[in-house]
Amino acid sequence: AATISRLLEPDITHYEALDLSTSASPSAVSKAFRALAVETHPDKNRALQHPAEQAFQRLADAHSVLKDPEARTKYDAGLHAECERRAQRREVRHNEEWW
Repeated sequence: AATISRLLEPDITHYEALDLSTSASPSAVSKAFRALAVETHPDKNRALQHPAEQAFQRLADAHSVLKDPEARTKYDAGLHAECERRAQRREVRHNEEWW
């Protein structure tokens, strides 16, 4: 249940979903997916059927992107751009608070 709850957090990245670093190999991606898929599969979590389906879908999406080198490169670029935007917003807020 804890894994399902974690996977349903709103801003979780594909790497966080699979509990991997950004340098994880394709085989590590598949291994992590298989382990978490067994744990969160809706058939094993009948009491939490709908949340388990959502969590399982998030895992499947993460696996699909991170196992494909081209999709992963695009995803990583998007993550990097989002980190840059967040850093710029923090900098602007910090400067506004200073004055």
